Amino acid sequence: AGHPGKQLRVYFLMYDSSVEEQKYLTSLRKEKEAFQQLIHQKGHMLVPADREGRNNDNVHLKRGEPQAMTSTSRKAGGRVEDIGPQMIVVDMREFRSSLPSLIHKRGIDIVPVTLEVG
Repeated sequence: AGHPGKQLRVYFLMYDSSVEEQKYLTSLRKEKEAFQQLIHQKGHMLVPADREGRNNDNVHLKRGEPQAMTSTSRKAGGRVEDIGPQMIVVDMREFRSSLPSLIHKRGIDIVPVTLEVG
């Protein structure tokens, strides 16, 4: 790095059929399997990564949008009902994660409380 004009040679010395070689090959195999499993699981996710709610460009997840409407055929022949404001009680310790902020962006009010354990 200090002398770009000089040619650099790197040697990797290892005993053939040794414990060190097996450790190295095992770690390479585990890393390759982990990446293959990650790619497989990412391809079979229920929610695509571009629609998981972390982006601010999704119009359905913006705060202040009209509340979702539900319809039921059991009451008044399928009349559309306003579900009103939504509220979720969240333990104060959960605010370390990103989920409460995503819920708040969705337009659902959050009530922070400290829940007793036990």
